[in-house]
Amino acid sequence: MDGIIVINKTKGCTSHDVVNKIKRIFKTKVGHTGTLDPNATGVLPILVGQGTKLSYYLIEHDKEYICTLKLGQKRDTADSEGSVIEEKEVTENCLKEDNVNNILRMFLGVQSQIPPMYSAIKVKGKKLYEYARKGESIEIKPRTIEIYNIELVSINKEEKEICFKVKCSKGTYIRSLCEDIAEKLETVGYMKELNIPGAMPYPGISASASEDFAVIAEKVPSTFMYLSAGYLDERGQYPAHHPKAQFNEDVCPIGAACLAHCASQWLKNNK
Repeated sequence: MDGIIVINKTKGCTSHDVVNKIKRIFKTKVGHTGTLDPNATGVLPILVGQGTKLSYYLIEHDKEYICTLKLGQKRDTADSEGSVIEEKEVTENCLKEDNVNNILRMFLGVQSQIPPMYSAIKVKGKKLYEYARKGESIEIKPRTIEIYNIELVSINKEEKEICFKVKCSKGTYIRSLCEDIAEKLETVGYMKELNIPGAMPYPGISASASEDFAVIAEKVPSTFMYLSAGYLDERGQYPAHHPKAQFNEDVCPIGAACLAHCASQWLKNNK
């Protein structure tokens, strides 16, 4: 079986957990299009069989998130999983809607961002979180990212929380963005919740750490994008826009949208 399964991931399981469980069901090569933290929720496309050949095109697209920023506390992991390492007052002015909107607008455009210490980025052959867990410090080089749009969703003054929606380039760390926003608000903060509403026009099926993934096998006909036979040659050379790259639209009508996206990415990278 070759194609894409769309998982609506809930809290408690990693992207790797989901991949492993689906791999046991289909007994073939399985991959995903971007790692989600255990406490993140939302769309997680799982690539099955020759569908893994689409990984490059799907990973390249922009990201969209809905995030809840908790103010007044700083955590070592920059999310709710970590330990509190600093606390700071959250003033009344800090949570005024006009003030929050002005601060958010400051983050629009191309900019440099320093990734969080608890991340999988490799420096000198080791992942940053390996240094962090041992209490070792190491220089982290900033990365160029772009924020295309960022807008306020809501403010919870009682809980000292800000919910915002952001569309950004790949490689953007929302945990770092949360800390930077909090700093501009003259306090500290961390990413309390993160939801990925959609990386493509994907529908979703429920998946959780405790769910028996065998039920996915029954749900697949309505959530699976099938790739036609002959999608790739033995070298995997057919580009995504090739006529042989077809989705069965009777099974999954959004296949055409996904295929169009892959085609546009291929054309963009092969001008």
